[in-house]
Amino acid sequence: MLPAKFLKLAIRLGPAFFAVASKYGPQLIELMRTNPDSFSTLTQKIKRITFPGTRSNQKLEARVQILHEQVVYLYASANTAARAHQAQVWRQQLENIERSLPVLGALSTQKKIATRRKIQKKLDSLATDIAAMTLMDHVEDAEIVTDEKPNGSTNGSTTAHDE
Repeated sequence: MLPAKFLKLAIRLGPAFFAVASKYGPQLIELMRTNPDSFSTLTQKIKRITFPGTRSNQKLEARVQILHEQVVYLYASANTAARAHQAQVWRQQLENIERSLPVLGALSTQKKIATRRKIQKKLDSLATDIAAMTLMDHVEDAEIVTDEKPNGSTNGSTTAHDE
C-alpha cells in the first residue's frame, strides 16, 4: 500500500509524476520512510512550484519568478549536459513570458483574458516539467547520500551523478 503523501504528490504532479515514479518509485518510497524531513522539504518545494494559476498580473509575475528561481537551481545542480540544456530552455521560455506580462495591460479585455489563459496554461506546463525534474534531482541526490559509506567511499552502486 502506498503512503498517502506519495499519492498526494502524484495528484499534484499529474502525468509528469508517473514518468518520474516509473524510474524512481522505490527510491521515493524509501526516501519517505527513511527521511521524512527531506521528503517534506521536497513536497513543499513541489507545492510552491505547482501552485494553481492566478488571475492578476502581479501573481503571474510572482509565479514566473518562483519558477525562474527553481530553474536556476536546476541548472546549477545539473549533472548532465541534457539537464543543463533543458534548464536553459525553460529559463528562456520564462524570460519570454516575463517580458510579455507588461503588455497585458494594453490589450482589450477579451484579448487580455485569452492571453492570460494562454500564459497560465504555459506556466502550468512548465511548472509540471520543472517539478518533475526537481523530484528526479532530489531523489538522485538522496541516492548519493545513502550510497556513501561513512569514510566517503561508495558501496559500488552507480547513480546518474556517477556517470
